[in-house]
Amino acid sequence: MKRELLTLGCAGLVALTSATSPATADSSSGRVTGSNIDSVLLSADTVGDILGTNLPVQLKGKRPLPEAQLDQHQECTTLIEPGTKFYGSDLNLFRITLFKDDKDSPDYIVLQTVATYPDAQTAQNVFTKGIQPTAGCNSVVQITDIDSKPSWQLSAPKITTDDAKWHQGQLYEGDPFGWNCYVDLHTAENAILKAQVCQMGNAGPSVSQMMDQMVGGLPS
Repeated sequence: MKRELLTLGCAGLVALTSATSPATADSSSGRVTGSNIDSVLLSADTVGDILGTNLPVQLKGKRPLPEAQLDQHQECTTLIEPGTKFYGSDLNLFRITLFKDDKDSPDYIVLQTVATYPDAQTAQNVFTKGIQPTAGCNSVVQITDIDSKPSWQLSAPKITTDDAKWHQGQLYEGDPFGWNCYVDLHTAENAILKAQVCQMGNAGPSVSQMMDQMVGGLPS
C-alpha cells in the first residue's frame, strides 16, 4: 500500500518547486513580514532532528493550494488542507514547504505553512471563522480510489482560541493500516502557522514540538 499525503494531489505538487521564495523588505517589528517570514519555517535539518531522519527532498511554494472538494461534508475540507477559501481575501503573504525522506517511497512527509495578515486580530478572525465549522467532522471519510472505498478518515479537531489539532488516517480497503498525518494549526501575532507530519504511528508529539519552535521563531 502506497503511503500518501491527503493534503496534496498532483495539482498541488505542481505548485511547489525547489526554488527559494524571495523576501520582500519590511522592517516592522513584532510582525511577520516579507523580510522575516521564511525564518519562521523550520529547516529540513531541524525537522529531521525532531523526527530522527534525513529529509533530502525539499519543495517550496508561496501561495495556498486550491480548496479540496468532498462529495459530502464540505465543511470539513479545511481538515484536508486549509486552502484559498480558508485564508481569504485579507491574506498578505504565504509560504509552504514540503520535506520527504525519500521521493518515491517516503517514511516521513512534512508540511509547514505560514500565512500573514495586516494585524493579529485579522489573523485571529480568519482562524476562528475557518476552523469552527470543522468541530463536527469526526470520522468523516474521503473517497478517492477507483473502488469507491474510503481512503482517508478525518478526526474532529481539538480546538482552543488560537490552536487546532487533528489527524488524518489513511485507509486500505476501508480499514486503517497505521499511516497517519498529524496536523497543528495555530494563530499568533499576525500569522497563521501550520505544521504537519505523516508517518506510520503517532506523529502528534513531533508536530507539537515543531509548532513550539515555529512560534518561538516569530518576531518579538
